[in-house]
Amino acid sequence: MMTTQFSSPLGKRHARLWPILLGASLFLCVQMTPGWSATDAATWEEFATALSSWKEGSTPDQPLEKMLDALKMTGSLPDRVTVQVVFKTFRLAHAEQRAGYLERSELLYTKAFHWLENRYSPDDMILLDPLIELSSLWLAKGDHSRAIQALNRGLRIIEKNDGESHLFATVIHERLATLYAHMGKPALAEHHEKQLLYLWQQANKPNSIVTAVIEKDQLAWLWQGGKDDSAMTHIAKIMAILTKNNGPYREAGISLMLPLVRHSATMKDEEKIRALKDYLLERENTLGDKHPGLISVLLELAHLHQKRGELSLAFPLLHRSLQLVNEFFGQNHPGIAQIYLDLAENHRLLQQDEEALSFYGRATAILRGRSGEYGTILLPILAGQTSIYKKRNQIVQAEQSQMETLTLLVQTPHTPASVLEAAQTEHKELVALLRQKENAPEQPETLKFKALVALMQRDLAHTGLDPGPADGDLGSKTVKAMHDFAKRIGLPASATITKQSILRLLEQLPP
Repeated sequence: MMTTQFSSPLGKRHARLWPILLGASLFLCVQMTPGWSATDAATWEEFATALSSWKEGSTPDQPLEKMLDALKMTGSLPDRVTVQVVFKTFRLAHAEQRAGYLERSELLYTKAFHWLENRYSPDDMILLDPLIELSSLWLAKGDHSRAIQALNRGLRIIEKNDGESHLFATVIHERLATLYAHMGKPALAEHHEKQLLYLWQQANKPNSIVTAVIEKDQLAWLWQGGKDDSAMTHIAKIMAILTKNNGPYREAGISLMLPLVRHSATMKDEEKIRALKDYLLERENTLGDKHPGLISVLLELAHLHQKRGELSLAFPLLHRSLQLVNEFFGQNHPGIAQIYLDLAENHRLLQQDEEALSFYGRATAILRGRSGEYGTILLPILAGQTSIYKKRNQIVQAEQSQMETLTLLVQTPHTPASVLEAAQTEHKELVALLRQKENAPEQPETLKFKALVALMQRDLAHTGLDPGPADGDLGSKTVKAMHDFAKRIGLPASATITKQSILRLLEQLPP
């Protein structure tokens, strides 16, 4: 979570006003009502007075906590408190959120925010940091719509005061991109990622992070252009900049670290791991250790450890990611399927087939019906399932999984012909094994034409198609079912139906 700092560049209009306001009064203009106890209904005036003795960074003392619990949602911070007290109210709200007391935190944030809103104006830049704080709180509570509303209001304030291309907007675009990505809305996530990169381009100043990283429109172009050595130099520059700079440049620079590590072709795995650990520490310090913005870096670290065979290091990262996705986005979010896939692969590498199949099954349950958008995740899940089923000689399950793979490949645009042919060959082998297990007295190629058609009609019906009765007659229903099945698995439809074309279809048609 971002630290609330009213003296930050985000409140630049008030940069000279803040010291005057903060130093104007070292005491509150209200008096503590004598004899208050935890059994009384506390007032905001009493709370504001008690808060003046709280030291930032320390745990709130018991009387202050009891008073906070006794406060009612009605009422507001009194007009005559100092800005210093409002500032401390935000800091206390931050401490309560970090401690997990979200209701207390929301109460404090909203009261202090409305005080500022009434004191200045609904479009004042001073509201920007508080809005980002509130968005993080609502995200922690699972209220995604309010988090998005707060961030979008922040964007409107920036645009009204400084225009659409101001660099301060990068922080909000980065958070919106992360939030939409984990909500399963890739188009909106991509829009905000593009805005982030565009704003950095517009702010292309000498010796800035942008100069070091963005040469054209996308980060990946550094490596696609063969500039691997330059990319490594830029990583070092960015790490140096991150340790020296605060404010929005630091936050936006952090958002560029993960793409840098992902795209580097020359960076060694151990160097990537070190960079990602630094990145993770930065994110934890900025957002807290329970923020969904950590998920992507946790998964990237886990993948690197998997690649190096360090499965014991990958497991805790994956389980931490799973907990965050569950908490913030729900148990059926597509992002969980990726984590289930990673966990399944870990177990499969450890020869723990039952555990692997369990995670594969959970992942497919989430993604079924969403294969068009998440086919890249579902394909390796199905491949892992097929591999284990074949190893365990569970041919029926292996064929079903491979059939689903084949259907998905056909539905995926631009699937290479070689990939489709390899999948068809594997499915054909599984169908042959199933026919051997069927113990039929005659193989399909030995049957006469009418019997062969009847066999095909029976097997087509098993796939859920309607070829009509298994009577051996090539009626319109049978022909349509043949064409539909051929299309499903990527076989060209035969212009004329012959014994050979039926046999080719039966090679892919499970009994």
